[in-house]
Amino acid sequence: MAQRIKRRTDFPGEAVGYPEKSGFSHKGTQIAAWSIGINRGKVPGVSDREERVARNEAVIREINEEIEDALGLEARKGHVPMLCECGRSECEDLLPITIREYEEVRSDPRRFAVVREHVMADIEAIVSETDRFVVVQKREGAPARSAEALDPRS
Repeated sequence: MAQRIKRRTDFPGEAVGYPEKSGFSHKGTQIAAWSIGINRGKVPGVSDREERVARNEAVIREINEEIEDALGLEARKGHVPMLCECGRSECEDLLPITIREYEEVRSDPRRFAVVREHVMADIEAIVSETDRFVVVQKREGAPARSAEALDPRS
C-alpha cells in the first residue's frame, strides 16, 4: 500500500518531501525538468501529454536514484520508500520496494514502479504485480521512445 508524503513548504515551487521517520532529506528538490538537466529537447512523434508524463517520470526516477545512492548499503536490508514513478504531476505516493526489486525494474528503461491506481493504460501495460506496487512498461512507439530518451542511466 502506498504511503502519502507531506509536501515541503519551506522552498518555493513544487517541492518534494519525505516522511520524517524515513530519515530522508532532499532539501529544495524542485519537480521541474530543467532543475536536473532533463530538458533534452522534444522526442519526435510524441504528443505534448506523453512528453509531459515522460518528463515527470524522469524527474521522479532521478530522485529515486538519489535516494538509492544516499542510503547505500543500508538500503540492502529491506524495503526502501521510493516515489511512485507514474507521470502524474500531483502524485506524492511512496512505494515500499527492495533495492533488488528496484534494480530489476530499472534494468529496462521502459519500465516503472507505480501505485496500481496510477497505471495509464493508454501508454503503458502492467508486466508484473506485487501487493505493494505494479511494474508497467511503456507501449511501443512514442511512449517507449520517450522513456528511453529520458532515462537518467542512459
